[in-house]
Amino acid sequence: MKKFDLIRMASKNLKDKWVILPVAGIAISAFCLCFAGAVLTTVLEEKALPYELVLSADDTNNLSDKMLSDISQLPDVEAVSPLLLVPARVKTGEYSAQLMLTGIAPAYLEKGFTEGRVFPDNGVMPYIVLNESACKQFSDKIIETATVSDTGTGTGNNTKTSIGTAAGTKADTSSNASTSTSTNTNTNTNTETETGTETNTGTSSGADASVTSGSGDDTDAPKIDWLNAGVSTQSGDGRWIVSKVCGILTSDETEEPVAYISLSTAKDLLQKSGQSTDYTGANIRITNIGCADSVSHAIAALGLNVINTDTVLQAKWDTELKEMTYLIVIGAFCLLSTTVLLAARRKISMLEQQETWKMLQWIGMKEGDIGRLFVIQALMISLIGIVIGIIVSTSLPSFLSLELKETSIFALQTTFVITALSIAVCIAPVVLSFLNIKNKIDSD
Repeated sequence: MKKFDLIRMASKNLKDKWVILPVAGIAISAFCLCFAGAVLTTVLEEKALPYELVLSADDTNNLSDKMLSDISQLPDVEAVSPLLLVPARVKTGEYSAQLMLTGIAPAYLEKGFTEGRVFPDNGVMPYIVLNESACKQFSDKIIETATVSDTGTGTGNNTKTSIGTAAGTKADTSSNASTSTSTNTNTNTNTETETGTETNTGTSSGADASVTSGSGDDTDAPKIDWLNAGVSTQSGDGRWIVSKVCGILTSDETEEPVAYISLSTAKDLLQKSGQSTDYTGANIRITNIGCADSVSHAIAALGLNVINTDTVLQAKWDTELKEMTYLIVIGAFCLLSTTVLLAARRKISMLEQQETWKMLQWIGMKEGDIGRLFVIQALMISLIGIVIGIIVSTSLPSFLSLELKETSIFALQTTFVITALSIAVCIAPVVLSFLNIKNKIDSD
């Protein structure tokens, strides 16, 4: 019998209501396996990301070069560097910023430069590496606000506001609610910008409060040629030291401003300002996040503790892997049930419709054609269920709310490889079961 005739006969049998259950089972299996694969892929990709451990501040007194060397020999540890923190003000031209300079080993900063390079280990002047967030901290605008509250025995309210602009115009306005009101405007060649507010309120207690704040535009970095700009650094001793920016590191919008210098430079600045040169911490770069727990235990065996900030990620991974297990179990159960249902249905059909099969054989259908008919019908049912399951799994993320998209595993996108593997898994058991039936028919 021709294959087209077999396909037409198989499609006619799919109009029965019993087909709904196996199609639904295959669709659920494809849906569950797609998202199970998406969860596994996502977890493995996140665990493969590079990661850093930070040595606990309580252990810095015991931190030594020998201890750091022992840590660097541990499995999955790629690099180790002690840290020295030096608060300083850095300026270039009319721009300046208050930064925390971090002394670190040059070999620890090996990647991520948008321009320039890492500083030398030893140098005549301080060489600085900034990240993009630190570049945005530089500003030529200083806004000071002072508020003074004085309590006396008077009964009136006195308010004075002074506004000066860089154009050289200064306006003084004073008003006294109890006696008189006057306004004076004077022209003054003043180049500073300041805003002051002074309020005197009459009661009697003697309290004084003063608030001064400075802020700059930290949304956009100033247009500075950092690698060629003249830079000066002022540390704890108050002296300005000629410095140089040798590299810029890339950073995302949420990353904190960071400025790096060499360990030798950090020790020199701390010594000149009379501060301690003991290590204030250490960074430990490991192969990936997945091995953070094992490395933390190995460091603890050396008598040190590290701050492992991946505990939230680890809990998230554990939850996602449990959900992946549930999906695999549900998908396997539905697939097995569908396979058994189809096999039982085929056997019942062969017993109930013996006369029909004999008639088909009488008009020319061979026993092998009957087996091929069952296989074609199984493939058609599988493909219909798989298509439904794939369509639901790919379109479901677009219907989820924003809150669910951040937490639900059903917001993950399935890749082509995951989809192909899910299709293969869903087809294989059904085809094998009907091939078994075909072999029995051929043997008979």
